[in-house]
Amino acid sequence: MTTPAPPADGAEPMTLDEIRDLLAQTAKVSAENARAIAEMREAEAERATRHDREMTEMRAANAERAARHDREIAEIRALQTENARAMAEMRVSQERLDRRFGRFRESHRETRSSVAELCGEQRHTSNDVSTLKGWGMEFLCERRPGDFARALKLSAIELFPHSKMLSIAMDAAERGIVHGSDASDLSSGDFYFYGQRSEDDVPVYMIVQASFAVSRRDVKRASAQAETLETILRYEGPPEETGIALPVVAGTRLRVDPDTGATPALWEVTFVQLVNGDQLTA
Repeated sequence: MTTPAPPADGAEPMTLDEIRDLLAQTAKVSAENARAIAEMREAEAERATRHDREMTEMRAANAERAARHDREIAEIRALQTENARAMAEMRVSQERLDRRFGRFRESHRETRSSVAELCGEQRHTSNDVSTLKGWGMEFLCERRPGDFARALKLSAIELFPHSKMLSIAMDAAERGIVHGSDASDLSSGDFYFYGQRSEDDVPVYMIVQASFAVSRRDVKRASAQAETLETILRYEGPPEETGIALPVVAGTRLRVDPDTGATPALWEVTFVQLVNGDQLTA
């Protein structure tokens, strides 16, 4: 509200009522100004209080963050200390493991060396046992010609000397009847029998491969040797005059293949089983 201005110079003097109105208006304006100033002071005080409160809360939050930061720093330092101690323990443990592993490798080398020696000795022993079994089986076969005579139905039988078979084989090779390698293989049979077939007295040559356990290799070799001798005999004349060659394998049993569980096929090879040949295992 605007206070009425006093009359200018030369104007008519104000009446008493006008003066009273002017004073009333002035008092009213003063009251309004005082009220506005009071409201402004109250608002300012409220703002100051709110600012103080916010500053107090901010200081508390900062103090809490600082305290939390200090705690986190302390925890990190504790973890670093623990990690350093753990790493030191790991290094000590690693050194112990390295020493143990070094001893283990040395022991392993010694063990491998010992095992290699044992394997070598085992191979020598196995070879010796196999050789002894082979000799024993040949000895047993030579002492039991009757088993072969019965198996092939022969009326007569006798051992045929290696020297004679060697002579026959080498002579046939020189004459070109058979290859030299076949002749050498024929002359390396375990042993030979000679006899006559009961039904027609045809001469019979038996080429025998003897093994404690007869394998497929024994069967194939006996068959190949008999085929070579049969070639030589047919070159010399008909069967009734020169005879026939029969492949024979002899042993305590047929060897079972560990992978298939099958025994060797005999084809046209005769298997003579020596039932009491197990005594050779002793």
